[in-house]
Amino acid sequence: MSPKLILDLYEARVAIETEIVRLVCRRASDEELQDLMEFLKSTEPDYDSCEDPMELLSMDEAYHMRIAALSQSNELVRILENLNDRVRYIRLVDLKYLRGKTPVSTQEEAQLSAHRVVLTALINRDEDKAVSTMRHHIERRRDEATEAVRIAYSQLYVPAD
Repeated sequence: MSPKLILDLYEARVAIETEIVRLVCRRASDEELQDLMEFLKSTEPDYDSCEDPMELLSMDEAYHMRIAALSQSNELVRILENLNDRVRYIRLVDLKYLRGKTPVSTQEEAQLSAHRVVLTALINRDEDKAVSTMRHHIERRRDEATEAVRIAYSQLYVPAD
């Protein structure tokens, strides 16, 4: 994947997921949002202790897809599934290469914190906060993924001393 394609995919993800949270603020029931909070709480211990990048990615995607389902837009869900399929490899490279560079607990705290902030904004029907937090969350992941790809390429194409 080229850096341009990675940026394009993440731009699309920002557009889709920010629209999703807008719709969730308007359409999801309080009960559905509380169920999502229970899901998040129940996955946090596993997320904290997991060292398998594929499992971490699976948990993250499950959270984002649950939000998408609450938008009640089958097309946005389908588009997000497609984007996830296309960007999954890059996200795995990100988890593999950057996990060693940043303390895992710091990454997990930032990830879970962003998930909680988005969900709290949704529960409070604070559309602007949900959108801005989701945007920042995905853009940060884009930057980390781009850096991870740069590191991976350098390790593949630059001989070690």
